[in-house]
Amino acid sequence: GFSVTRLIMSWSRLEPEPGEIDAGYLDQIAETIAAANAHGIYVVLDMHQDAWGPFIASPQDVECEPGTQPAIGWDGAPSWATLVGDSSTCVTGGRESAPAVKAAFNSFYSNAPGPDGVGLRDHLVAVWGAVAERFAGLTGVAGYDLLNEPNYVEPIPESLAGYSEFISDSIEAIRATELDADADPKPIFVEPIVMYPLPDTLPDPFIGA
Repeated sequence: GFSVTRLIMSWSRLEPEPGEIDAGYLDQIAETIAAANAHGIYVVLDMHQDAWGPFIASPQDVECEPGTQPAIGWDGAPSWATLVGDSSTCVTGGRESAPAVKAAFNSFYSNAPGPDGVGLRDHLVAVWGAVAERFAGLTGVAGYDLLNEPNYVEPIPESLAGYSEFISDSIEAIRATELDADADPKPIFVEPIVMYPLPDTLPDPFIGA
């Protein structure tokens, strides 16, 4: 058997509009945690994404070049946080291969401003603060996974710097919330910036846990 599982969450559901946390979705997460805990299973809350988000899906009228095909859209960021410019959504291979996916991640790593003028990274940091505020004192939550499979975007040094700032800021937000709630700090899990770890792609080593 097993005693812990990841419970995936979607940024698009947590913050459907800039700065607005969906309390109903937090309630749904809480109900799922309770159901798992009732069976002796702890959960790690995982900010999930695949190919950035559902709004990378190619429009129905798009015509992809030969050798490419329309993207179907997956899960992750809300539409307002999907900043891709005029990058193509057509994929050449796997779901992460669309130029729009890389453009969206680049916008995130560089903390490009959303429609309200607040940086995208800063928005997701605030979301983590809200999640921690709701679940800080819940012993059935074993920890937090800050971002599932953050994508590789050239040039790596710039992407890694932005990702490291996101990690550091998120940890700070979570720890501050736990301190305010007088709750024990939970483990925080950090995934490398590429799906299969390569040298020099982990966040900067000075970041605390």
